[in-house]
Amino acid sequence: MQPEGRPPSPRTVLITGASRGIGAALATSYAEAGRILLLMARDGQKLDAVAAECRALGAAVETATVDVRDRAAMAGCIRRLDAANSVDLVIANAGVPGSIGADGSPEPPDLAQAVFDVNLTGAVNTISPLIEPMRRRGGGHIAAICSLAALYPFPNTPSYSASKAALATWVRAVGIAHGDDGIRITVVFPGFIETDMSARVIGPRPMIQSAAMAAVRIRRGLDRGRKTIAFPILLRWGIAFLKLLPYDWTKPLLRLSNYTVRSNNDC
Repeated sequence: MQPEGRPPSPRTVLITGASRGIGAALATSYAEAGRILLLMARDGQKLDAVAAECRALGAAVETATVDVRDRAAMAGCIRRLDAANSVDLVIANAGVPGSIGADGSPEPPDLAQAVFDVNLTGAVNTISPLIEPMRRRGGGHIAAICSLAALYPFPNTPSYSASKAALATWVRAVGIAHGDDGIRITVVFPGFIETDMSARVIGPRPMIQSAAMAAVRIRRGLDRGRKTIAFPILLRWGIAFLKLLPYDWTKPLLRLSNYTVRSNNDC
């Protein structure tokens, strides 16, 4: 069972994908005097800019330029950071999109594999090195940034939906396995957020929110010890409605959210 009630305020927070988007917004949200931020990303230049902003807000900051797909590098880096700072909260945020082609062509297998490598394997590589140290300390908080797309098999983004759904299931299983050790878990399901990733979306982006507003919602839910954070609520309810219908009935409704994602070098 996961511990009940509010978690203690984290002294040390580790965030992946911290150089932009939700990760950067969360970093600045947590930046304050007395807090240690451990920020990780692939883009060292942008990561340094976020770190400088967080230091100006009073936080002590360490950065690491590392690819979440590299299991050995992630394990070594995270264990070193944790040994020096005892991570209280880890936010596995790094992620990339994927979709079928704008002309309806299938999602390329290489793209699908790249999406799973970052969104699922990268998160596992982030969280796994911290489970045993948190167990030894008798507590810790694990948060995974998933997506509302994880809650329904959206046909235009098959690998993205599946990778985020798999991540949500894995993190929840970790929480069940180690709740008695004092480890809390939170799974976050945001909708469309104004980021570099969403800027590549071709098609509707209903109820899109800024990264700063997303960080406020996520931070509030984490501070309250919520097991699940999902927003915007109207989209969450819409997906719940879709799940009540036979798949064949949902096709006309899904056409309303018929979008694809332009590829780039991230995948």
